[in-house]
Amino acid sequence: MAKKGFRILIGYRRRHFKLASLRLNDNDGSFYINLTRAGASSVHWTYEAVGARFVTQLKELTESTRVKGVGVSYHASGLVRYKNVSNKSIFGEPLTQVTKPFGFARYSVPSIDRLDERQATRTSDFIFPLPDALAGRVTFNFFASPLATPLVTAGGNVPVPNSELGLNIHFPDLFSVNCVVDQETLAIPPELGESFVFMSPSTGPFPEPLLSMDQAAVHFHQLLTGSNGVIVYPPDPTTGVYLMIFAVEMRVPPEITIKLADSHQRIEIVERTRGSARFKVKDRYGHVLKSAVQIAEVILDAEL
Repeated sequence: MAKKGFRILIGYRRRHFKLASLRLNDNDGSFYINLTRAGASSVHWTYEAVGARFVTQLKELTESTRVKGVGVSYHASGLVRYKNVSNKSIFGEPLTQVTKPFGFARYSVPSIDRLDERQATRTSDFIFPLPDALAGRVTFNFFASPLATPLVTAGGNVPVPNSELGLNIHFPDLFSVNCVVDQETLAIPPELGESFVFMSPSTGPFPEPLLSMDQAAVHFHQLLTGSNGVIVYPPDPTTGVYLMIFAVEMRVPPEITIKLADSHQRIEIVERTRGSARFKVKDRYGHVLKSAVQIAEVILDAEL
């Protein structure tokens, strides 16, 4: 299974600036956003936002060298994690069952031209055009949304009137990621005036995930393929490893019997979980076969 990668580039005053890198992991349905810039930073403020206008209160100043920017992972189960910051994990709706927009990250830059410029674009890039007149601090809001949802404001329920201020990224049959410019000025302390500011909700809509990791992965692959039965993906051309997704999550990792059409070939189980398994097929000499072979029958022995 592939890991699909994209970039969001800001189109601004005939130049392109990198806002984020995005990746959907086809193995388990996890979605990643990296809001990183070149170089490292040695001074970091820890702060909290209070009130409806997200006024920040400084809590702590630390000095340690680390990569500039933040990483966000949103798992299919609804678990949202933040990397390179002290923000705690939260739980939203499972990505495959999103019913309304959920703002899981907010990124404020002192000015667009402070982002890393990119001289060349790629066919996979999402270009987010912004008006030349837009100057000074700009704040971007990231939402996980149902596929049919129009762009929303930071409040999560008002359509954006100016299409130039929002970007919809659709993952067919799954969900959308919306990136929207906040039309309300972010009130921050003077100490952060020239800083890149990252915010996330202190709590999510739920105190715990609504689905287990295995349940979420099974549901993700069912939506991806349109199948409700056992799913077997072709082998990886480099390793020869097959990925099998079960029809339901098992109570424990099951015992697996796979019968092949060619009796001279044999199966080697690489990994088992409650929702999936990985295996290789070897010939009579023990060589891994990296091309697909005919599978006659699959038997899973475990209690639900």
